Amino acid sequence: MKIRKIRFKNINSLRGEHEVDFTKSPLQESRLFAITGPTGSGKSTFLDVISLALFSQVPRLGKITKKIVLEGGALLTRNTEDAYASVEYECSKGVFRSTWKISTSRNKTLRDYEMEITELASSKNLDLKKSAVPTKNEELIGLTYDQFIKSILLAQGDFAKFLQVNKSERGELLEKITGTGIYRILGKKAFEKKNLFAKALEELRKEESFHQELLMEAHDFDESQKRNKELARLFEEKEINRKRLEDKLKVRLEVSNLEKSSQEKQEELKGKKLSLADFEDLEGLKIKAHEATSPFAEKLGDWSKNIEKLTIVNKETEGLNKDKEANQSKRGELLKEVSSLLKIEVDPQKVKASLAVFQNQVIKLQRQIDEKKADYRGEKAALSARAEDWGFTPSASDPELDLNTLEALRTEVRVELRDLEVKLKGLSLENTGEASLRLDSELKALQRGEQWSEQVEKIQKNIGQERAVLTEKVALEGALPARIEKLRSEKEKEELRVTALLLELENQKLRASLEEKRAELQEGEPCSLCGSMEHPWASHAPEADNKLNQKLLEAKKKLQLSSENQISAEEQYKSLGKAKEDLAKRIKSHQDEIEDLQQKLKSECQQWLGEELIIWQELINQVQVQRESLKTFIHLDKKAKDLEICLPIARLMIKIVKEGKQLKIKKEALFLGEDISKTCGTLNDSWLGINHQLQSLQDQFIKKADELKTLNEAQRILANDLIPNLKEKGFAGIDDAISKRLPEEKYHQLNLELGKLKDAFKTKETELNSLQERLLEQKGKLSAESFEELKVKKEGVTNEITEIRESWEEVKRLLKNHDENLLKLEGLKGRITTEEKTGRKWELLNQLIGDANGKRFNDFAQDLTLQQLLALANIRLAQLIDRYQIASPRPEEDDSLVAVDNHMGGQRRSVKTLSGGETFILSLSLALALSDLAAKNVEINSLFIDEGFGTLDSETLDQTIDTLEKFQSESSKTIGIISHVEALKERIGTQIQLERNGQGYSSLKVV
Repeated sequence: MKIRKIRFKNINSLRGEHEVDFTKSPLQESRLFAITGPTGSGKSTFLDVISLALFSQVPRLGKITKKIVLEGGALLTRNTEDAYASVEYECSKGVFRSTWKISTSRNKTLRDYEMEITELASSKNLDLKKSAVPTKNEELIGLTYDQFIKSILLAQGDFAKFLQVNKSERGELLEKITGTGIYRILGKKAFEKKNLFAKALEELRKEESFHQELLMEAHDFDESQKRNKELARLFEEKEINRKRLEDKLKVRLEVSNLEKSSQEKQEELKGKKLSLADFEDLEGLKIKAHEATSPFAEKLGDWSKNIEKLTIVNKETEGLNKDKEANQSKRGELLKEVSSLLKIEVDPQKVKASLAVFQNQVIKLQRQIDEKKADYRGEKAALSARAEDWGFTPSASDPELDLNTLEALRTEVRVELRDLEVKLKGLSLENTGEASLRLDSELKALQRGEQWSEQVEKIQKNIGQERAVLTEKVALEGALPARIEKLRSEKEKEELRVTALLLELENQKLRASLEEKRAELQEGEPCSLCGSMEHPWASHAPEADNKLNQKLLEAKKKLQLSSENQISAEEQYKSLGKAKEDLAKRIKSHQDEIEDLQQKLKSECQQWLGEELIIWQELINQVQVQRESLKTFIHLDKKAKDLEICLPIARLMIKIVKEGKQLKIKKEALFLGEDISKTCGTLNDSWLGINHQLQSLQDQFIKKADELKTLNEAQRILANDLIPNLKEKGFAGIDDAISKRLPEEKYHQLNLELGKLKDAFKTKETELNSLQERLLEQKGKLSAESFEELKVKKEGVTNEITEIRESWEEVKRLLKNHDENLLKLEGLKGRITTEEKTGRKWELLNQLIGDANGKRFNDFAQDLTLQQLLALANIRLAQLIDRYQIASPRPEEDDSLVAVDNHMGGQRRSVKTLSGGETFILSLSLALALSDLAAKNVEINSLFIDEGFGTLDSETLDQTIDTLEKFQSESSKTIGIISHVEALKERIGTQIQLERNGQGYSSLKVV
């Protein structure tokens, strides 16, 4: 994950909009930079912006809500109405911008905050609710909020505390720093799962016991099965008897029903016979008369059709006569309209030609008018194009006004040019391009000269400051050799004292071990150990010094202090020597830089260096004034030349307008309408149309006369053929025969009704015969018992069946319950076996990692994490300082972490005994190690380290910066250091500086 750009507005003391772009110079080239500023200027606010934009959280405040902003006065700069924080970052899934913003409404009420994520490749916002934005950022980056602020925003306070707390508190801190609380949850889950499966198994066993109690005894089960078979047999016998009685009852009922139906069918048959006779008497004659005309049906139809056609043709002939008269009237009116347009009497045979001649005259005049308009527009466009650079726009329709305006402008421009020629005296105005280049060159030289002069003054001031520091360091260095020698002497004395005390303690122990030999000493005999003849301590041992151990411990402490003071003085001496060399190199570098700048000044600004006091800004202003005057002269000179071109154009436009007006008067004398082509075309089309219609009507009239003649001849032929034949059939004539014809639909309908009546009569007759046959058949099946006797017997058998069924159902229910309980018991045994097998796994896992609070597995996991973190921290620590390594405490040691002192033969000491600077170095290595740990899963290319550098001496600070520079170059990370330490500001050239003003606000700049 790499942070590319940070933008924010009105956050805490940083009022207004601010932007820091890590993809642009100088931050792109200098990957190690410092965030500097006095206390309260907003250095930590810079980190707040990052976590706010990504997670809507700030380490010092926690989750940010509208209430916190409103009531706590947090984040939103006082006296402002809106704020936002935006971070553009790059990750494995692309480049994104996450934004948090808040604002007030018109009535000064604070709105709720908003959040969004933009995918920069497509410039589209992701479809997310604001509450889902932090979670989406965690997914894209690959780090939770807690992991992010511990691996990218490194605050030293947590790690300094982590070094010194006891094991229990250290585990909690490690869990918080690394975000490994999952192990505590797993331990608790294992414990809960074990209990859950144990409870479930107990419930299954209770259920098994319950179903076991519900089973029947073996004797009762056998009796129930026998009873079930006996009742089934009885039920079957009774059912057979009941069915036999039902069949006899059905025969009795069917005979009775058949007798009744037979009587009904006989009555229906009589009715059908009467209906058929009535229909034949009423409609039969019509059907016969229609069938007598059938041989002549086609010719009778032709006769009727011809009568209808004759009627229609006569009516159409009358209509054609009326239409012909109306069209002749319209033709006369149209001829009058053409004569009126052309203002002459027009021959009906020459209407088309006369209209064409008139149309051409009008069109020619209109074309000439349009050409004048086009000429005017062209000249006006030329005038506009020439004059648009100096703001002149021709009037809409008054070229004489334009001519007057242009002549006035020409006079005005000539006056202004004469004034500018006086101001620009000394410059070659014949070649304005060369003059402009000369002034630009002088302006750039003066601006560079001003910049170089300021740099010389600044560098000279720095040289003075560095020479003062160098003098101070030379004085300090001169006093150190004598002090180092004195400390070395003190150390040697303390070493001799410790050696003496160790020897004395050893002798005391030796004397105690020879206690048995003292009893063997005899006066006048030599000692078996030393051979001495005198035994002053034969009777008792010399008095032991009980405070010897305490003296030895004090002496060792003094020796350690002397050693540390000597090492510190020697290191300070080395540091001062290196600082002197660095200062001398920097002074030499500054002097070389001044010489280079002065050479540049001499090379480019020689013409102004003769003056005793050069006021660069005045010279720059003079050149800038000349440049502006020259620009104005060039513009006015071009305007003057354009005016000389524009004046003839304006005069030509006036001439075109006059000629156009004369042509318009001539055209309107002939025609006042809008479109001559349309007017003449309409009249011509109407004239042709009316003549065509008259000819068409004449042709139709002749056609209708022929049609009438043909129809009359056809009727005569039909009459000669039909009349004799119809009279032979008994018809009076053609009209009589046509009147006896039925419509085909009516004829078919009557035939259909007659057929239906005949079919209905036959069907009823067949049904009656069938019923009588069925009645004879059923009478043969009748039993001797009456209907009432059969009914009583059936009711008795039915009651017996009901009693048997109830007893049988009860027995079947008992047997079914028994079988169901057996099945449930079988299933429960399988489930119990499965649960026992699964439960044993959770029981084993609980024994290994589980407990009610999850402490067992969490402690184990934190020990592994601690060892991994310390291993990575020691790698970073070796790059910072070679004296110490961090280790876990042994059982006999203090609970806090241990610093192993490589300069003291691997001596182990509690981190509580370290100085503030040493504690910072160790906590910094832990912070970098945690970042390394996170980088195994997520590539981290941005790192911010917050404070702690103020506890370091100059040499350690230099060494720490060297290590961070090396770390940055090896990893290509962007590393930001937040501090107010002056030495750190001097060492790191690229800085994000925060400065406070008198109103309590801060400003930000990248230098």
